[in-house]
Amino acid sequence: PNAANEPSAGAVANTVCVACSAGSFSPTPTTACAPCGKGTAPRADGAACDPCPDNAVSAGGVPSCTTCDAGSHPNGERTACELCPAGSHGDDAGRSCTSCSAGTYSSDAGETSCTPCTQSEVPNAARTACEPCLAGQQQSADGHACVPCERGTFNVLDTVTKCSPCPAGHVSMPGSSACRPCGPGSAPNAKVDDCDPC
Repeated sequence: PNAANEPSAGAVANTVCVACSAGSFSPTPTTACAPCGKGTAPRADGAACDPCPDNAVSAGGVPSCTTCDAGSHPNGERTACELCPAGSHGDDAGRSCTSCSAGTYSSDAGETSCTPCTQSEVPNAARTACEPCLAGQQQSADGHACVPCERGTFNVLDTVTKCSPCPAGHVSMPGSSACRPCGPGSAPNAKVDDCDPC
């Protein structure tokens, strides 16, 4: 703090130096104190304002920056902390948010981690919830998405992770929830997606 007749940062009042108020700065002993701007805070010597760290914020005119909690991050102006939105997670240091990775989701804002979907379910497009694959679909090989059943297979349920082969004498097109029988005098072709005459 500035004391009388000491040449340190602060505002001069009748030749007596006085300390700047909290959240303010003065670059020279003869310069009036001014509040630090948004996203900044005064240095320990009160001679200047420094930007807040990448995980902290300041509304301006405050003695120090405030660190964001885990699951949140500074807004663009570094004036306030914002929760990471659903479908993402924040790091433990309150610096940034990251979208949930494939096969995971977060349903609430402010999460610090994403949760894997259970078997037979995949994340929705926003990765805010898990949902089952529909009839005629199955989980992809990595389990992260729904894909149509292949030719010659089907899936009638939305709780099954893999499509089943059609019974003998039956065929199906991709994405089928049921197989159709070949009529008399015909049989499944090599692709098992249509019937050919015998």
